[in-house]
Amino acid sequence: MTEDTIRLGLIGAGDISHYHLAGLQAAGGADVRVICGRHADRVGPVAEQYGVPDIETDYRTVLDRDDIDAVLILTPEKSHEEIAVAAADAGKAMMVQKPFADSIESCESMINAAERCGVNLQVS
Repeated sequence: MTEDTIRLGLIGAGDISHYHLAGLQAAGGADVRVICGRHADRVGPVAEQYGVPDIETDYRTVLDRDDIDAVLILTPEKSHEEIAVAAADAGKAMMVQKPFADSIESCESMINAAERCGVNLQVS
């Protein structure tokens, strides 16, 4: 790991997580430290497959970690706003899987939170 390595947490461990984890491994420059999903019995095998050391079942625990620079939000779009606003408040850069949200208001809320907190927000 170099000083340019981004320390990541993945929030969401469904099928799309495999796409992102494989891409991150191929690209390099990222240290995925934790994967979070609702069910530990489903998250564990994903973490093991990609060599991710930690699993969580509550996204807030991921956001509280000092060793996480950014998060990938890979959950269903109806949950994106809540998680993204909390990530911004925690000072975490984030990438949100598309679709970005289920309403214009949710999109605006996430953009405003990122701007207010000075964090990078990207959409996959």
